[in-house]
Amino acid sequence: MLQSGSFVFTDIGSDHGGGSVFDPVVKFVNRYRAAPRRVADRVYVSCGVYEPLIVRNRSMVPTFEAAGMQVRYMEARDGHN
Repeated sequence: MLQSGSFVFTDIGSDHGGGSVFDPVVKFVNRYRAAPRRVADRVYVSCGVYEPLIVRNRSMVPTFEAAGMQVRYMEARDGHN
C-alpha cells in the first residue's frame, strides 16, 4: 500500500524539485523505472489530487503494471493529509 508515494525521478526531466535530500530517492526510482520488477502481486496506490507529487504517482501505475503487478489506483480530493 502506497499513500502519496515519494516517487521523485528525473528520467523525464532533470529537475526533481526536491533538493539534495531527495537525491537517493531519485536514484532509486530512476533505477526502478528503467528496469521495473515485480515486488508484490497487488499494489494499492492512493494520492490526493492537490498533492504536489500527483503526476508522479499517476505515472508509476503503468510502471508497476509493466512489472506484472495488479494495481488499484485511487485519487481523493485532498492534498498530502
